[in-house]
Amino acid sequence: PDNPTLCTAAAKVLWVTSARPVFFDEAYLEDAFCAVESAVGNASSDPELLISSCGFIANAVTFGTAAKDAVPSKIPVNALRLKVEDPILFHQAGRVICALCIKQKKLVPKIIDKDFIQSLVDRFDSSSAEFLCAIYDVLIALGNLSDDFKQQILSFSCLELAKSHIQSSQPKKLIEKALELISVLASQKARTFPLPEDIFQVVMDVHSSFPDLLEHVSVVLRNLLISSIPASKQLNFESLVTFVTDIIDDQKNSLALRREACAILWAFTGRQKNQSQQNLKIMYKSLLSMMSLYNGEQQTYDSDLQAVASGALSRVTEIMGEIGLQMDLKSVAELMHLLYKILENDIDRLELLENILDAVLHLSKVDEEFIIQTGGIVVVIDIMVEHEQSESIQERGCRILAVLSSTKNIQVNCCITETDGIDMLVSSLANFSGNNSIQESACKALSNLSVDSEARMLITSQGGLMLIINAMNSNKDNMDMLEACCYALQLLISDVDEQMLSDPSIYETILCLMNEYPDAVSFQEKAIAVIQCFSMKNKEFKDRIGKAGGIPAVVRAMKEHLGDEALQTRGLATLWSLAVLQANQIEIASVGGIGPIVNAMMLHLMSASLQKQACGCLCSLSNHPDNKRLIREAGAMESLIFTMWAHYNSESVQAEACKVISHLAVNVAMNEVMLASLDEITCLVAAMRRYPKSERCQEYAVMALRNYLLSEDNIENVRNNADQLEQLLMSAASRFPEKCSERANQVLNTLMAN
Repeated sequence: PDNPTLCTAAAKVLWVTSARPVFFDEAYLEDAFCAVESAVGNASSDPELLISSCGFIANAVTFGTAAKDAVPSKIPVNALRLKVEDPILFHQAGRVICALCIKQKKLVPKIIDKDFIQSLVDRFDSSSAEFLCAIYDVLIALGNLSDDFKQQILSFSCLELAKSHIQSSQPKKLIEKALELISVLASQKARTFPLPEDIFQVVMDVHSSFPDLLEHVSVVLRNLLISSIPASKQLNFESLVTFVTDIIDDQKNSLALRREACAILWAFTGRQKNQSQQNLKIMYKSLLSMMSLYNGEQQTYDSDLQAVASGALSRVTEIMGEIGLQMDLKSVAELMHLLYKILENDIDRLELLENILDAVLHLSKVDEEFIIQTGGIVVVIDIMVEHEQSESIQERGCRILAVLSSTKNIQVNCCITETDGIDMLVSSLANFSGNNSIQESACKALSNLSVDSEARMLITSQGGLMLIINAMNSNKDNMDMLEACCYALQLLISDVDEQMLSDPSIYETILCLMNEYPDAVSFQEKAIAVIQCFSMKNKEFKDRIGKAGGIPAVVRAMKEHLGDEALQTRGLATLWSLAVLQANQIEIASVGGIGPIVNAMMLHLMSASLQKQACGCLCSLSNHPDNKRLIREAGAMESLIFTMWAHYNSESVQAEACKVISHLAVNVAMNEVMLASLDEITCLVAAMRRYPKSERCQEYAVMALRNYLLSEDNIENVRNNADQLEQLLMSAASRFPEKCSERANQVLNTLMAN
């Protein structure tokens, strides 16, 4: 060890022999390490000895099986710290670090610290390209090892330094190393980071001086874009789009290079959403043209290219959908044709199908008519059928069908129904109950399709009702989905056989959700519609709903949302249906349901539909003697008068109002006749005069007058209209003898007798 010349010669022998493992006996490896370490310890700055020693250590680590504790790692580390500009020494020492990064990764963080990296970066001022390449090799190896090392290297402005080397007309080899370091540092997974000014343009400009580095440049651009901050000011969108699409469009470029260019667009559109319409159209056309070229018709089908290009296309179309950018029919038709070719050639490559379905989904939001016209429904369902057990495929398929069916186009619904679309939607609901997106989309699609009777039959026959209920129970916090489910149930229940509704969990789920979300106006209205559909099936369901708490739920919703006309109308219709049963009449009154009915009439006076439902509801409730008094005390008569004047031109409203008055005028059970006001009598006479040919108006107006005249106290108010009444009563008796004759004569006789 005291003879540096001899030690250097011996180290060279070890270096040479270790390069060929067959010539080197590893049994002596640890002894050789000890000897080298001892020799270097006595001549730590001897470059020749250090070069040979590092060369041997690099070979031993690369080709041998040395234990990490045995490797004299301080030798290369200290060599790289020397203040000498020796490219060969730095290259061999760097080889050791690179080998350790591959073979003994856990050792490297123990021997390399931030100060070491700082010492390397400080040498970037060298004018020797070979020396700089050796430094780059070490930094690249460390960067590839971990994100922690990447962060340390980035902290010393290495991206800026690498960019300056590229800009300073360096040799090609050094440019390659600088590009590689930029690519490695940009590939960190931890986070995005600020990029040096104009770094993208600098990297793209490399192509002008070194055309054969274009693929290398493409990889660097892709990684930079992945790490770029959204809306990065360092990036000229138009310049990048032109640069990349030129690569894609040039058929002279290799498939590998064009595939890498697609990856750039994928990263670009994934990070940078603020794209111009022109750029989006250029990217869409370029990607679709290349994918169509290699779809198996003109050129051999290329699966890997399709997979990457489809990923970029999905991102491009996502932005198009977000900004509402529509494509022409020809462009959409080309995409659908491509999808058919992918089905022929690559039906089992899921990530490719997922990307293409994403593109179809995004375009469906703005070009649904074109998607429909070009056969999009059929091809989407074909993919769903082929991959029925694939959750990702079913999720995308359900979302697309939900969008397309939302057009409420009869032809679209028929197409989905006739091509196994409903089967797939129901199957997805059953198979992927834990996937909220599938549950929501499938329920929305079934809701849209339920407007068709054939679709309703298919949905219910395949167990769709209970699957929708299960979806509601599993996604209680998704209000959009709950509303869609209610709409679907409303339509399905109207047609379905009563035996299929025997499970009480259907309406129990609805009532439970109504109690859970009392402030959700739209949901409450749709939920009440479901209750109404149940109630209208038969008396048994009216009884079930009443006993299950349906009446308090409806009344509470009406009280809470008095200002919502749609909810009030729906609530009144439901109470009207439920009030057919005497037990429900009592229940409605006991939970304070009469007051909300009268309030709704007054607040929504101009709604003929609401007034008609309210009158029907009051009429049914008045069949119970105790309710007659409650109805009058709630101010119903005043509301009825306002209603009849406000809707003088509505025959149905006039008829229903007359019917309510006829019921309220007399309480047989209590042996009471209500006192009539002059306004009430005037409204009845006006209805008879306005609709002389309406059997219902005439019948109920005559009945009300007859009932009032059962009390002498009402004769005077009726007689005030005697001049008109005689002719009106005679006309009613003549036109509708069966319904009006007897009562009309009773009224006339009473008036004449008094």
